[in-house]
Amino acid sequence: MFKRILKDLRRTNNNIETCHKSLAQDIEKQRFTKQLFDEIKAGKFFERCKKERLKNERIKAHLKTYVKSSELDFLDGLIEIFDNKQKEIISND
Repeated sequence: MFKRILKDLRRTNNNIETCHKSLAQDIEKQRFTKQLFDEIKAGKFFERCKKERLKNERIKAHLKTYVKSSELDFLDGLIEIFDNKQKEIISND
């Protein structure tokens, strides 16, 4: 260490270790992403939880009621759906 300090070199190799850790994490993310894409291509889909499925059904049903002449009423309905979702989350806590 003494010689490194005299030569104005870094005392540790933390920068290399940090770079290695970052690279390893990126590789792991890429491996997971590739695995996920492979599963999707193979037709494997992950189901949403029941609350999310119900929310999606309410949104789909509301979208079918869309009429261009009453856009504000339509948006109010969407807001109500999402507000109900927030109330459900709060009441479950």
